[in-house]
Amino acid sequence: MIALAHLKQQGGALINLGSELSDIALPLQAAYVASKHAVKGYTDALRMELIEERAPVSVTLIKPSGIHTQFVEHARNHLDVQPKLPPPVYTGHCHEGDPACSEHAGSRSLCGRCIGSHGDVRASGAESL
Repeated sequence: MIALAHLKQQGGALINLGSELSDIALPLQAAYVASKHAVKGYTDALRMELIEERAPVSVTLIKPSGIHTQFVEHARNHLDVQPKLPPPVYTGHCHEGDPACSEHAGSRSLCGRCIGSHGDVRASGAESL
């Protein structure tokens, strides 16, 4: 990663975008869930490596709740039903979610952050399974 090499020299924050589905699974969206689990695993492993190296880089995973990007409407679907995002679904404007939205994540020492009113609740329920 070119950005990471620069950050190791200069210090800074690396921010990855996952999903609340980085922590839980949802029926009919296996490929999407798998990709978001992969982003979380990569982010967690990279964070541990950088801590071990004592690199001056913070690594944050932003995990927004459902955001209406028209992904569901435009993705190829071979099912008899259309998958749905779990409510609430946000438009993606920061003021609708948490004040710790992604535009502020670089200024904080966060490891993983759910955005939206239900993301933390769903993620904490998944951790107790």
